[in-house]
Amino acid sequence: MKPRFGIILIILALGMSAAACAVIYRNYKDRIETEFTEGVDLFNHQKYQDALEKFEDIVGIDPEHAQASYYFKLTTGILEQRRNNFYNQGDWQTKRNMLVEAVISFRGAEEANGGREFRDTRTRLNSLLNQAKVQDEIHRCNDAGIDLYKKKDLPGARNLFNRVLTIDPENSTGIGYRSTVSRELAALAEAPYQEGVALYNNGRFDAAIVKFQRSLLLNPSNKAAEKDLEKARLGLRNEAFYKYGLSAFQAGNVVLALENFSNITGIHRDTQVLRQKCLDRIRDSTDSFFMQAVSFYESQKLQESLLVFKWILVAQPYHEEARKYQELTRKKLETLQKIREE
Repeated sequence: MKPRFGIILIILALGMSAAACAVIYRNYKDRIETEFTEGVDLFNHQKYQDALEKFEDIVGIDPEHAQASYYFKLTTGILEQRRNNFYNQGDWQTKRNMLVEAVISFRGAEEANGGREFRDTRTRLNSLLNQAKVQDEIHRCNDAGIDLYKKKDLPGARNLFNRVLTIDPENSTGIGYRSTVSRELAALAEAPYQEGVALYNNGRFDAAIVKFQRSLLLNPSNKAAEKDLEKARLGLRNEAFYKYGLSAFQAGNVVLALENFSNITGIHRDTQVLRQKCLDRIRDSTDSFFMQAVSFYESQKLQESLLVFKWILVAQPYHEEARKYQELTRKKLETLQKIREE
């Protein structure tokens, strides 16, 4: 029995109505798609281990989710390659007496393996940690980190303690000082974060981005600042497309206006109203826009032609002549691309 239908049959067996079952099923599907979207976002940010867990959960619930299955296999392959690359690099470094670098490489292999031992990394790490060269590096970083902490260079101190704990995650000095440094940096990061929030709320996205970036430099683990930075970047992007779209609309170029408005994500100002006005204008003067597109096609302005045909078909989906020309234009562009590649 397929898992997704199995859930519904269990609910029906408990006496729930088909309507209630449908609501639960929609909620279930929505959760699956939310998990998938989060997984893809993690994958795109190269957080492969976290992404793998998302895709693994989805495939475990719904083996027929083709996209999740694809990403699961792709992510598994990337992590497998990373594990092997880190391990082989650590082996090479060990043979050349690059012992500290070898420790870091073997740690990388384990991280790409979900924090678990990969091949014989545990044995090799234990051996390397007993080497004087590795212990000297730990002591050097701790001493330098403490010195920077006393000088109030908190980011520099954090980098050194991070290095210590990459080499030896159980080092008590590194653990204690990094915790203190991270706590102080988090406190310092709050002010620029709040300034960024205020700037964002006032529509000053470029200035907000600078503040959020500053906050994240101080406290990279601030998830709220990370999300707000993405929102500010999206706001800045939307504002740029809106500006170009509005300028084109005011100049009477409704096709270019529509193309810019279509790149805006979510609800932004009066974009929907302006977009509808553009479509109405094309719908009211379809023949004129069609002739313009044909003229572009005949004068070899194929990209411009394709753009006009695209929006004619949005305004008038059953305009068969526009659809035929659109296909001709695409084929011509493909042919030209092949000629260039040859």
